[in-house]
Formats: sequence, structure tokens, C-alpha cells
Amino acid sequence: MRCALLAAFIAVLALSVSAHAAGADPLLLSGFQSMYGLDFTSSERHFSDYVRQRPDDPLGYAAQAACVLFTELDRLQALDAEFYLDDKKLIAEGTGTPNPQTKRRLFQLTARAKTLADGSANGLFALALSNGLEADYTFLVEKGRLGAAKPGREGFEYAKRLLKADPQFYDAYIWTGVTNYVVASLPFPLRWLAKLRGLPSSKETAIRDLRTAADKGSLLKPYAKILLTVTYLREKRKRDAQALLAELSIEFPTNPLFAKHARRLATP
Repeated sequence: MRCALLAAFIAVLALSVSAHAAGADPLLLSGFQSMYGLDFTSSERHFSDYVRQRPDDPLGYAAQAACVLFTELDRLQALDAEFYLDDKKLIAEGTGTPNPQTKRRLFQLTARAKTLADGSANGLFALALSNGLEADYTFLVEKGRLGAAKPGREGFEYAKRLLKADPQFYDAYIWTGVTNYVVASLPFPLRWLAKLRGLPSSKETAIRDLRTAADKGSLLKPYAKILLTVTYLREKRKRDAQALLAELSIEFPTNPLFAKHARRLATP
């Protein structure tokens, strides 16, 4: 069960996309804001406009792939926070049938992003994101735990390289935050093996890094709040989770999931 949780959270990193707070492109920002609000039509339109303007930028294709994945996860009812609080739900069969056309389009977009990516910060992030998206689809949609491990780990390694080159790429701290939390939650033998493979394990570091992304991030700032909320809920920190859900409910009134969980936590 814990192995499944590790694979799932590494895969969840797929949904990470980032940019410096000062340099976030308005089209990318609008696209991700729409996506967090579950307005996938507007999100896709913003990302498509970005790709038309910058056809050689790998991040545009990776952003489109993220929208494709979010849309499919929403259709399969896999965006609800309760899904990530219950390990059994993470490994159980989904409530719907995956759309093969969705998979084909997602992997076409990630392949294009990988082809265009170079060793720059933008390229490293596109590589991290693309590998993560593939891991996310494999695990969360197809329930392929083993198949998700390789691209998930590759995405994490690209994110580490990015942070080493540019520690102010604040959105990327979500990667280290989630990985620290998941590995620290494993039983000792598995945690020891994970550390031998170079994976960090500290819940304190996890919450600190997620908080950094939630406070200083750009495109990923709301997503960092979402994952930090999940972390707080798993750690029984109800008040901290309530505060974040209240912020998200105000920021994204078109997403009913935030208000739903805020009401649930407010119930004695």
C-alpha cells in the first residue's frame, strides 16, 4: 500500500508546471488559472494561443498536456482531495473508462515537448513536467504502478537539476516537498531503500518546501496550496487545511471541490 502511495505522489508531480513569479507569461498564467477553476475550455484556448505564438517553446506543449490530463482526471472523478487521502482509492479501479484518444494526444504533446527541450531552465522544467505527466497518466488513469515509476523518477531528477541551477525557481520546490513527504511516510525498510536511491525523506522539509511553493510560486502557487492541503489533512492538521481551502475557495469560485471540503472541515 505504501509503495502505491509513493508511486502516486511522484506521479502527482506530473501536474507541476512553473515559471519565475516575475516572468510568468500571461497566457500561461491565464491557462493554469482557468485549469484550477475547472474551466478546461478556456485553459486549452490560452495554451493553444501560447503555442501559436511560441511554437519552439517546449513548455507550451507540456502545458497543453497538463490540461488534457486534468480534463481526463476530472471526467474520471479523480481530482477530489478525498481520492488522495484514501490509499485504497488510489490503487482501486476508476469509476470510468479511460479515453484512448486522450492518452494518444497527451503522449503526442509530451513527446513534442521532450523533442524541443534543451538544457536551459525552461527546457529542464519541460522535461520534468513531460515525464511526470506520463507517470501521472500511467498510475492515476491506467493504475500502472510499476509503469509509472521510471518516468516519475526521471521527472524528479530533472526537477532536482533545475533547482540546483536556479534555487529561485520556486514552483519546483513542490517536487522536493512531495518526494520528501512520501518517502518519510514509508515503512523503515522501504524508506531505507529509497534513501539509497537518492530520494530524500523528511516531513519537516516536505512541508517547508510545499509552503515555499505556496507562498512564492507563480503558475504552480495554487497547486502547491492544494498539495499542502492534502498533506495537512493526512497529518491531521485540520486548521491549517481549513485556512488553505478558504483561500482556494475565494480564488477559484468556479471549482466546487474547494468549497465542498471547506464545508466538510467546518462540520464538527
